[in-house]
Amino acid sequence: MTPPGRPSATPPPRSSQPATPSRDTKSSLYEAALAAVQDRATLAKARAARRPRQRRRFPLIRVLLVVAMVEIALLVLRPSWIAGPGAPPPESTAVAAASLRLTLLHQRGLVLEYIRRTGRPPATLAEAGSRAQGIGYQRSGDAFALSGHAGDSMIVLRSTDSVATFLGESLARLKNRGRP
Repeated sequence: MTPPGRPSATPPPRSSQPATPSRDTKSSLYEAALAAVQDRATLAKARAARRPRQRRRFPLIRVLLVVAMVEIALLVLRPSWIAGPGAPPPESTAVAAASLRLTLLHQRGLVLEYIRRTGRPPATLAEAGSRAQGIGYQRSGDAFALSGHAGDSMIVLRSTDSVATFLGESLARLKNRGRP
C-alpha cells in the first residue's frame, strides 16, 4: 500500500473501450490551430510592412546581353574612332612618278657608295645593300642605269644624269600631294 497523498506506482486498470475525447477538447484544439495560423499570417504581414520595398536590380545576364549587343554593333559599323582611318586614297600618277624618282636616286646613292668602297660596280642591287622591290639594274662597264615603272611609264636614271634635271618638279609634287 501506498501512503495517503502519494500516487500509487501502478497505473489504474484500463477499460476495454477506448476513451472518446470530449467535444470540448476537439473544439479547443481547432481554435488553437486557427489562432496559430492567424498569428503566423499577422507576423508575416508585420515583417513585410517593416521591410522597405527593394528596387528591382537588373540581372547580370541582361547587362551582359546589352554589352554584347553594343560590341556587335561596333564590329559591324566599324566607326573610325575605333577602327582608325581607312586605307589612304590611291596616289595620282604624278605623285607615284615623283616618289619613284626619289627611290631611284636613293638606290643610285647606294650603288655609288658601293663603288667608292670597293672600286667596282656591284653585280646586283642587293650586293650594294638595296632591299627595294621592282627596281631594275643594268651595268655596262663603269656606268649603270636604274629603272622602274610608275603607272604606264618607265623611268630610267643613269649614273651620269644630273640630280636637278632628273628630279625636276618631283619634290614640289610630293610636297603638295594632299592639296588640290
